[in-house]
Amino acid sequence: MGRRTISSKKLIGVAFYQLLHRYDFDKITIKQICDKAGVSRMSFYRYYTSKEDVFLVFSDEKFENFFQLASESNIDNPYDLFLLVFKQIKKQEKSIKLLERTGKFNLLFSSFEQYASYLSARFKGKGLVYYKGNKFAVPFLAGGIYSIVYRWCHRDFIDTPEEVTKS
Repeated sequence: MGRRTISSKKLIGVAFYQLLHRYDFDKITIKQICDKAGVSRMSFYRYYTSKEDVFLVFSDEKFENFFQLASESNIDNPYDLFLLVFKQIKKQEKSIKLLERTGKFNLLFSSFEQYASYLSARFKGKGLVYYKGNKFAVPFLAGGIYSIVYRWCHRDFIDTPEEVTKS
């Protein structure tokens, strides 16, 4: 990707999150995002298909950060890996609260499926939910993470990642 491409994508993402601080998700238009980012609608659709897609790309980037940290670590037990997951989620507290406030918390589920898939594969056979050939194991784990983060968000993220992991 060229410098202009990365810059346009980043500008769109930043513009979207700035607008999300001021308006409900459903009230934000693609035109507003483009105007705020200083890009054309054609540029927007070159990289994204919808507002939801902007969030999902942002979320994927955060998962890549988590994956990099987890891959570089010597974590050998589920507790420490879940702690890393919740520390990464805590860093996104502001974005998560915005999604919850605007009724789009459900967009997080696909991100949590990525975390759950990674966790399940990394610790299969080590006490974490994993059943060979069970197509419901990852969604089950993702649903658990989703439920925990939903409750954590409604508690205004007052618990530390350590407290969330222990409970």
